[in-house]
Amino acid sequence: MDQLKNQIVIDSQWEELISAGPVTINLLGQLIILSSSHDIDLQESQPNYKFNYMKHPQSFSATLIQISNECWKAFLNAHTNMDRIQSYMKQIPGHVQTSLKLFVKGTPRLIKRLLPKSLANIERIGKECIKLATETDEKFHG
Repeated sequence: MDQLKNQIVIDSQWEELISAGPVTINLLGQLIILSSSHDIDLQESQPNYKFNYMKHPQSFSATLIQISNECWKAFLNAHTNMDRIQSYMKQIPGHVQTSLKLFVKGTPRLIKRLLPKSLANIERIGKECIKLATETDEKFHG
């Protein structure tokens, strides 16, 4: 039951991320266009403040480009990881079929030897998919 609750939370988080993405990209693009005609020095208004994440706080336009590049990296990572997850998920039916064939046609000795390996493959795929999804989520929140 806990797994189902966690799945609902994960799904809702992904829905929020996916729906906010295009709007954010559109607004960022509009800001970049506007800043190209008039750049602002962000350090000028806060001369004693240390900008930890901005590489070029003296240029609002350069900061927007930095943000844009980080977004691109995060989306590329998400796309790559989702492709890998999809590839892994395509392998699961084969492992399930192997397990079922072992149950139906296998001898007790064969079942004892091979079934744990087949089930371990499914578990390994599940863990790898969780790792990839978590990594992707952290890229967007980190």
